[in-house]
Amino acid sequence: MDKISDLKGKRVLTADGKTVGTLADLSIDEHSWKISALVVEVDASVASLFNVKKRLLKAPRVKIATEKVEHLSDVIKLRDDLSQLKVELH
Repeated sequence: MDKISDLKGKRVLTADGKTVGTLADLSIDEHSWKISALVVEVDASVASLFNVKKRLLKAPRVKIATEKVEHLSDVIKLRDDLSQLKVELH
């Protein structure tokens, strides 16, 4: 992949194969200029697991630390199962 825009819209899956949502953006640490987190639009089916309130016109978003990423291909696969995954509200 050459561009960040190539990543947007990719499905984010947990280690146990559950869909968290789709990649909406990346969070960059302004001091180190490294990607610190994925900004994920959460599927409605898992939003309540993260205590994320549904938004009126847009899907709710959470941040997932980049250390949680196992690999990147046609999907973004995380290291943790859905029940173990810790997110930060966006």
